[in-house]
Amino acid sequence: MKYMVNTNNAQEWLNRTIHQTRRQSVIYIFPEGFETSGYDLEEHNILYVPRYPLLEGELDLSDFTSVKTIKIEGHLITKLNLTGCQQLRILKAENNQLRKVIWPQYNDNQISPLVIIDLTNNDFAARNLSEFSRFVNLADLSLGTDDRVKISQNIYNRWNGSLEPLQNLHKLMVLNISGTDIDSGVEYLSVKEFSCFAFGNSGRTEAGVNAIQLYLKRVLGLLIEGSELNDWANNEGDYNDENLAYEKVGDICNWIENYRITEQTRLLVQTMQAHLPR
Repeated sequence: MKYMVNTNNAQEWLNRTIHQTRRQSVIYIFPEGFETSGYDLEEHNILYVPRYPLLEGELDLSDFTSVKTIKIEGHLITKLNLTGCQQLRILKAENNQLRKVIWPQYNDNQISPLVIIDLTNNDFAARNLSEFSRFVNLADLSLGTDDRVKISQNIYNRWNGSLEPLQNLHKLMVLNISGTDIDSGVEYLSVKEFSCFAFGNSGRTEAGVNAIQLYLKRVLGLLIEGSELNDWANNEGDYNDENLAYEKVGDICNWIENYRITEQTRLLVQTMQAHLPR
């Protein structure tokens, strides 16, 4: 299936390409030459935006109520409206210019089925991570910026604050906050499934993630400095160890577990002392 629509306006492209009556059914849109044989299309309900023309502006997908996978990569989209996409499981929207995503609106007792959110290399304004706290099924949350050209143009994701809002994401395996201003809260991360954690500064020497690097260097007793420390944080460079990434996450998870045991013990002792007769 091939669409040739001569427009760069994202919403205009959508309106010309997919009629309103088709949006609640299964949607397949693949770029020319895209290999579909590996997809169970009936299962994925894919909306895959072709690479050309490069689409720009806002894109309202709120009436795609059956879509489970959305891939919009390498465009110039600034805003996504996903209000009605309650079945969405995978959102891959990296390398756009996104500043805002309006997330699906769920019923009171509905748990979000989202398992992957990839917003790497966009242009989100400064904000904390509270909007992700309800996505308890997430396995992959990629929020960083690693495109140094974009960073040099002052285009990068400016998430900030603590990782504490992610404390209930117990299925999280992959977390990428590289180049952001998130600067604390590692102790809140779940260690049940955690396997990949990237927090290099991507060339932003003033990035908040530097504070996380220095903190973990101290609590883990790392004997590395400067660029080697940043390589360690970003899974780059081998630091004389081919299993660096695995050992890094393993060491962090072990520290988190020990930290929690220590905190629980401290609180227990504090509670017992408070109830002792005086």
